[in-house]
Amino acid sequence: MNRRILGPLIGVVFAAVLGSGIFFVPEEPLKLQVYLATILQGGLIGLLIGALFDKSTAWMSTLIGSAVLAGLTGAAVSLAKGFDDAPFALPFNAVEGLVIAAILKRWGK
Repeated sequence: MNRRILGPLIGVVFAAVLGSGIFFVPEEPLKLQVYLATILQGGLIGLLIGALFDKSTAWMSTLIGSAVLAGLTGAAVSLAKGFDDAPFALPFNAVEGLVIAAILKRWGK
């Protein structure tokens, strides 16, 4: 499948599944908005990784670059909300970048 289609699709699915944990946080007043922003961010991370790294890029370069790009995206979102969520958002986004990159390296064309 095309990398520019598969990347956002994987990002949206991954973020939708793991981002659903926001509904179990009782003190969060904007659950739906945070959930939709997480899904949008996942799709954008997938699009970014799918567009920047191609099949010929080395595995390690792709994984490290994807984790850094996804982590920086998470940092921007954390700064927008107030850096309280950074200890949770940054590792989540870095792992999301790793998963998307691994799937794209394996099945993306």
